[in-house]
Amino acid sequence: MPTGASGEKITALFDWNFSSGEHAYHMIVVGTSQPRSTYAGRLIYISARTNPQKPGHIVPIIKNMLNYDQPVRAIASYESTSLIIGVGDGILVQSLNPATKRWRRSGTYKLESTPLSITVKEPYIYVLTARHSVCILKLVDGHFELYGQDGADREGLDHVNLQSDSKIILTSNRGGSIVGFSELGLVPDEKLLKPLFVAHVPYSLIRLGPSYRPYEPGSPETIYGTALGGTIYRFTTLKEHEWRLLRFIQNICLANAVICPYRTRRRIVIEDLAPAMLKPESMHVDGDILSRIVDHGMRFLEDVMRKNTRPSFYTNRSATDSRGRMERFIEFATPVVGDVENPFAAVVSWMEDLLRLEL
Repeated sequence: MPTGASGEKITALFDWNFSSGEHAYHMIVVGTSQPRSTYAGRLIYISARTNPQKPGHIVPIIKNMLNYDQPVRAIASYESTSLIIGVGDGILVQSLNPATKRWRRSGTYKLESTPLSITVKEPYIYVLTARHSVCILKLVDGHFELYGQDGADREGLDHVNLQSDSKIILTSNRGGSIVGFSELGLVPDEKLLKPLFVAHVPYSLIRLGPSYRPYEPGSPETIYGTALGGTIYRFTTLKEHEWRLLRFIQNICLANAVICPYRTRRRIVIEDLAPAMLKPESMHVDGDILSRIVDHGMRFLEDVMRKNTRPSFYTNRSATDSRGRMERFIEFATPVVGDVENPFAAVVSWMEDLLRLEL
């Protein structure tokens, strides 16, 4: 039975399945940190077999163990028989030759800070670091080349690649910021990833993961984030016309004391009636606000859109605002729910389906 040294901590864990020819292999790869040891990190390859003396029990077998001068923080599979390993402030390639049973190390790359999360969508390798956000690398002729990176320093925690053609990389960072990047439009000479959207949640999310449901092209993608205290957040991608409708509804309801009782009261400005993709922060729609609107129902939404406050002594500004709300609501709702008899009922029903949790 494999045991750890005194003070040794598991800092990375990876379930590795691969095949070579007619043979299939399955190993658990464990990365560790042991600061008070001659070697600060270890990589342990463990396989399991059935215990012939105790049916239903397994026997773990250490297939290989490698020592490093720095802790092992992240592991990801690459091609058929290789792993990308995050060690110290760099990454390297560790390969197995199934025929000779020999291990080979190659392709090291120095990063600006410790790699905490690694994913692979060949031929690209995505690395999130502890203090310098995300970078994209490509393995060419046995060595790493930089393909793209974030231009800002962010304290990363975890990241996940979305499966759609948008090529979005979703990252979580300390302080509760969620930043999405896309490779689309990346200029090779600049190698600069620009944020598509930014969201903020109350807690830092230490883990991001996709939904267990298979992704269907063209449908929204769902990502779950877990905070250290156990809080789980759900993030769903939106099409542009869906975002425009929901952002418009949110903008109007931010001034409503029933939906947002603890917010400072604010006036509705002309920009609220025409949501624009001006900056990444504006791309986030708060699902908690939308849920409260759904809870109050169709009549509430209709009242908010038709509401007339007391008109000005000189101008009938509130009536103009109300007409503007209604016109905009119909304009934004039609591409989402179609030309229906009761758009308020249709929109609330659609929002309810969008927000429904299915575990």
